[in-house]
Amino acid sequence: LPPQQKSREKLGLPLKSNIVLFFGQIKDVKGLDLLLEAMPTIMSKTPNIHLVIAGRPWKSDFSAYEAQIRALGIEEHCTCHIRYIDTDDVPLYYSSANIIVLPYRRIYQSGVVLMAMSYKTPVLVSDLPGMLEIVSNGCNGLTFKCGNHQDLAAKVSEAVSDSDKLSNMGAAGYRHMESNYSWKKIGINTAKVYEALV
Repeated sequence: LPPQQKSREKLGLPLKSNIVLFFGQIKDVKGLDLLLEAMPTIMSKTPNIHLVIAGRPWKSDFSAYEAQIRALGIEEHCTCHIRYIDTDDVPLYYSSANIIVLPYRRIYQSGVVLMAMSYKTPVLVSDLPGMLEIVSNGCNGLTFKCGNHQDLAAKVSEAVSDSDKLSNMGAAGYRHMESNYSWKKIGINTAKVYEALV
């Protein structure tokens, strides 16, 4: 099996679906409810879509999201791994996904975006200032209007319909991460700060 399908097999995920991944701590400000709201529209345009939610709630209860999933009738298109994700399993989730969606309502910075880029996994993020510092729409990722589930749905459907474009954005994201956020780059910038203080 190709690496993506091997990862999916290990995690028990659909082998032939377009997988959208929501990864990390589940907080109200991260907009999971917005992504769930977008799912019926996405499914109408892309029937083979599958949402994977991986992470554990932080100061919140996942039952509200479970109720939303049931109310929307999208249970068969969702896999929920609501737990701490072991470090050894993290690469499996990133490599399983066609795209990672971060529908955050408020954020200053996100380790998930940088991690996704390090695995060449394409990202779709809210057009918040902290995200736009990293993601250039259509180049190394995609953006959507923050809080707008219709725009989110349109961007997901558009993204998964063009695998070549997704692959190119994933590669561009990796190059951007290596050029600006690698440990080597961080070390060089840190050394410059110390040199300026001497």
